[in-house]
Parts: sequence; structure tokens; C-alpha cells
Amino acid sequence: MLTAWIKQKLFVSRYAMRVSRALLMPLWAVTPFSLVHAFSESTTSQWSYQIGVDAWKISASAQANSDPGHIEERSWLLLPDYDTNWRYKNTSAYGWVIATKALTSKLNVSMKAQANQQLGLRVDEAQIENHISPYLGFRLGVVDYKTSWCRTYESDSIWIRDAEPLCNLQTYRDITGGAPGAQLFIKKMWAQYQLQVQAGIYRPRMWNYAPKEFGDLAPVPGMDYDYSVQSNKKTGFNVNLIDLTRAIEARVSYLHGIQEAYGPAANFQGTTQQASDAIYTAISFPLTEKLTARFSKFEQTQNSTCRSSVAAFSNCNLNVFFKKSFTSAEAAYSVNSTQTIGLGISRINYDFEQRDYDPALLLYLNAPHRNTEIEQKNLAWRSNWRAGFFTVVQYISAKQTTTYKSSYPSDGHALGLRMGYQF
Repeated sequence: MLTAWIKQKLFVSRYAMRVSRALLMPLWAVTPFSLVHAFSESTTSQWSYQIGVDAWKISASAQANSDPGHIEERSWLLLPDYDTNWRYKNTSAYGWVIATKALTSKLNVSMKAQANQQLGLRVDEAQIENHISPYLGFRLGVVDYKTSWCRTYESDSIWIRDAEPLCNLQTYRDITGGAPGAQLFIKKMWAQYQLQVQAGIYRPRMWNYAPKEFGDLAPVPGMDYDYSVQSNKKTGFNVNLIDLTRAIEARVSYLHGIQEAYGPAANFQGTTQQASDAIYTAISFPLTEKLTARFSKFEQTQNSTCRSSVAAFSNCNLNVFFKKSFTSAEAAYSVNSTQTIGLGISRINYDFEQRDYDPALLLYLNAPHRNTEIEQKNLAWRSNWRAGFFTVVQYISAKQTTTYKSSYPSDGHALGLRMGYQF
């Protein structure tokens, strides 16, 4: 059965590869700099891209969510068909591009963009970087938060879907991507150690970059309610320490956000104010010459308050506290120069509390507490072929249990094949 499925996917690979090349075309159009076309003629420029096709076979014990918004035993398995930006297809093209051009010895421009059905078309970086001194510099434009270690733009990544689920979900683009803003950075060497520190301010609404971004808490309930984000401001910093002799790298990141949104519907007319704090820590190190390990921990809290003089009880007048925790461990083993095997496990906890407010009685009422525990196990095998072509096979096993008045468990599996080309 597995052999027949892989043969079927290989049969459509030629067509899919042509589609994936076409997929990259919009990436050039949305970038504010004409970098890519100019790069091939310049010795001070660098660029690379990756294109390919992904195919998934998914099965789950739950085929639908029992109570959307409260009990989502199918969605919270976080399998490849969950919450895709484009309509999900079992076979789909993907692509990304990185470009950098040095304008002077101290000034350069760079960009990163990706396109895939999970996250859609996204420019994660389009910036100007200026080095004031050998140790100090700044960046302006669409700048990367660097609040995670997602492998999106790593040409040798062994994953189709990152072993850190945080990196696969579009509801976390306010953490894993970038935004219009400004960063100040420091780079310093001490013996074999390299220290990198950056601090930044971010405005996702600028240039209409992410006008609807509001974390993963909808400011108004239901899909039929429209809303406008009136304010979205973030500040953050991160610290990277690299031991260049022993190939050890550690990161600590923090991102704080303040947001406000308004729902204009006649039966809503409510304002939602939200504050979020996210902390990410990670370390990567070699265990042997061929075996490396990586551990990461992400925690985010969201406090949201909605108030309206016309909305029905609990429709807007409520306070929400949402805490999310992601813990991941990974190992990668290099079998030889062309074969790599990866193993990853992630545990996720969603803890949700809601207090409904009755403005007529001036009373708060506690809604039922909800908690979701998710576990994902990943196994991947990457093979590098000739002339930049490669394949990745990945297996995902997922299970979750949601506790909301009662217990709602589910489990699922996904088997994926990626055929890609790296330039």
C-alpha cells in the first residue's frame, strides 16, 4: 500500500514541479526591492531558492469537531490539513527564496519570502541593514522577529513540517514571521564565543502588511462577524550565544504585544483589548560527530477583554486568559553525506479560562475551564540526490485530549513525501 502510494506521487512529480516553479513567480512581485533579477549579475549578491511538491496521506479517529470553538478534537491534532491559508489539497506545491545584496561595505538589503498552502504567500523579511561599527548596527523594513528557530529557510532541513508545531501554524505568524519595524543589534566575539543581541519595535499594520493580525483569539465570535484591528504594537529582544569551537548555539527571545480591535456589527459594537507575552528558549548541540540534538521551549500568555453596551451576555462582555506551552526535543543523525534521519517529539498545552461579565448586574461568571494536551511524534528521512534534487519522507503521529466538562480524546497520523529542488 505504501509503495503504491509513493509511486503514484512520483508519477505526478513532473507536473507538480512545473506548478511549483510557477508558484515562485508571485514572490518576486510582492518584494519591495528588485533583488532577485539583479543578483545574478553581481559578485556582491547572493540568492537561493527552493521549490518542490508535498504530498500527504492523513487519517484521524475524529472526522469533525464536536463543538467548534470549545471542543475541536480533529483540529487540535495539528495535522497538515489543519488551518491552511489556501484550500487544502493532498498534493501541493511550495517554494521559498532568500536574497541578499551588499550596497556598500556597511550597507546591504535582504529579503525572505515563502509560498505554501499552510501559510499562504508571505514576505518574512525585506530589510535594509546598516553596520554603524564592527559591533553595532540597525535594520529597517520588514524585519524578522527571530523569536523562534523555524527551519523554513534552511536548505538542508530534514522536515516537511517542522518538528516544532509552532512553526507550522498560521495563527502564530505574529511570533514566527516578521513585521514592519526597526531593530538595533550588537555582535561581539569573546574567544570562541559569538554573542548576538537585538532589540526591536514592530508595527504589523504598517503598509497593510498584516491588517487582521490578532494572535489566535478572534476579537469577535463566529465567522460571520467582521472586525478591524485598530492598534497592533510589539516590542521584543533576543539573545543568541554561539560556541564556534563546539558548534553549540543557545537562544532566548521575548516578544510583547498590545492590540485593540473593533467589531462594528449592529448586535456587537464591541472593543477588544489584548496583551500578549511570549518567551522562547532553545539550545542546539552535537552529541557525536554525526548526531545532533536540539531542545526548545515556548510559552505565551494572552489576556483579552471585550466590552460592548449592546452585545448579548457572553457575546462580547468577557475576559479571556489563554496560556500556551510548546516543548520540543529533536535529534538528527547523518547516515552519510546524502542521507539524514530525524526524530522529534513535541508536547503542547492549551489552557483557556473565560469570565463572562453581565453589565446590567455588574457580575462576573466563570465559564467552564478548558484544557488541551497534545503530543506529536515525528520521524523523517532526507535523501539528497544529484544536481540539487532531494526527497524527504516524514511520518507524524498525533494524539490529543481536551477536557471541557468531560474528556474528549482523539488521535491521527500523517505520511508525507516531499520532492524538491534546491538552488
